[in-house]
Amino acid sequence: MRLAALTAALCLAAALRAATLPIDALPPTFLRGERPAAWPEGLTVVECWARWCGPCVRAMPHLEALHRELKGEGVRVIGVNVWDKGTDQEILDFLAKQPTPPTYAIAVDRADALPKRLGLKGIPHALVVRAGEIVWQGHPATLTAERLRALRDGRPEQAAKKADPLAAIRDLEAQADAAAARGDWDAAAAFQRQAFMSLPGLPESYKEVDVNWEDPALAPYAAPPVGETTEAGDAAPYAALVGPLPADGVPTLVAYWPNPFWVSKLTWATLASLPDRRVAKALPYPHRTLTLAPAKARPHLEKLLAPLAWRKAPLFFAQQVDETLFGVTDRHNPPYVAYFRDGRLLWKGPLETMPAALRAKEPPTTPEAVRAAVAEETARTETLSACFARLTKAKTPEERAKALAEIDAIRPLPRGWGALLMPHFLSEAYLAKDVPAGLARANALLDRFKDDAGALEMLRKVIDAWPELALEATKLRCDLALRLGELNDRDDPAYAQAWVNVAAEEATRLGKKNLVDFLRFRACVASPTACRLAQFLHRLPALPAR
Repeated sequence: MRLAALTAALCLAAALRAATLPIDALPPTFLRGERPAAWPEGLTVVECWARWCGPCVRAMPHLEALHRELKGEGVRVIGVNVWDKGTDQEILDFLAKQPTPPTYAIAVDRADALPKRLGLKGIPHALVVRAGEIVWQGHPATLTAERLRALRDGRPEQAAKKADPLAAIRDLEAQADAAAARGDWDAAAAFQRQAFMSLPGLPESYKEVDVNWEDPALAPYAAPPVGETTEAGDAAPYAALVGPLPADGVPTLVAYWPNPFWVSKLTWATLASLPDRRVAKALPYPHRTLTLAPAKARPHLEKLLAPLAWRKAPLFFAQQVDETLFGVTDRHNPPYVAYFRDGRLLWKGPLETMPAALRAKEPPTTPEAVRAAVAEETARTETLSACFARLTKAKTPEERAKALAEIDAIRPLPRGWGALLMPHFLSEAYLAKDVPAGLARANALLDRFKDDAGALEMLRKVIDAWPELALEATKLRCDLALRLGELNDRDDPAYAQAWVNVAAEEATRLGKKNLVDFLRFRACVASPTACRLAQFLHRLPALPAR
């Protein structure tokens, strides 16, 4: 009993310590404003940030807007610089260069005592203090004037409510769906156009721009080409499953999903994973895709595909499939593809491991040429693996530099190695603390891996992990984010929109308003809302409203 009481008391004490913040927790050094001797009346917003932290910098204009709106209503903002090795003058110069320089108080926590006390694992992180009590914690971007007023007035239930900035857009999209369901395409497009014009972030100067809604990027759902067929050669076993394969010189892929349970879990939101879209991302030349699925998944997929008939993606079902036809080794790694040209089987296996030669703009046309290309790629991979082993075992800088030079000379790198090696490509400049060399190297890597989304995502992470480089790489980060939006390797409009928005935020730091407006507009044009409008203009049913 005593043990239980003692445990409860300790838990309560810990909870109280976690919910309070003494004024002594604020750092002693203030670069702007005065350090308060006690918590002032009303609310104090304390935000932990650093110069190298992109999200922190992107949150500054929002915090500045809250500061200007609420400073006369008993709300004070203090920005605490943490995990940053810059001098006082470097931090002040950095703030002065921002498009919206903050005017609220700025402190510097040289000992990083505040994040340690709060147990922070990442920034930006904001907390709202009222009379020494922490009444809210979270990302500063989620703070609103309404939430702060509710916290100040002791209305926690109102502070917990989340605003829905897309509510009006959802309503318009529902009306567009209803109009499309009754066949009134003009009304559907009109409602959806209103939804597009209501998108947050759409610049005023672009609201009258005539978007090319016929752009294939907005509606990439063309019917596959049709040509003469053949029933001879390697295609015969596959033709028994999907019918005669065309023999018109256009590559044909039969894509097989071996796991019926996995397929039955597809929803409209993940339907873009079907091979007709994934293959289109992998192959930069005209081709057709025939999708084969287990018969057990047919009821689910037919119900799912009913409102999506506009996809025009040939879909076949089979009771039994000889999985050796597709080289199936793992039923949880779909899809598996068999690649044909003029009725001849050139390659089979998982789509993700398709040889680079078949992903090139001018792929080989004979089985012999494919085998030679695969043999060359295999030899290159073995050489790379040996070099990588020497790199990881290197004990001196000279050995490491030699192994890295050997790897750097291998062109092109096999698929997947770019992301793995990206930290190593920048390691020499990082160890030497040579920011100009690191920046030049990062720009070269962006050009070298411009078609490899995985490598580019890793490059951005490496840049963010090197604070001094991140401070100098604003334009590079903007170009990186824009390229990731253009690649859109997940084939998801929301993913593309998010990356282009990140590019716009980086452009804001460059102070180029025209570029920012252009990128905001591009982000809106890449959005799911814009894709729905393109589909209605093509008189095609769109995906359900989000």
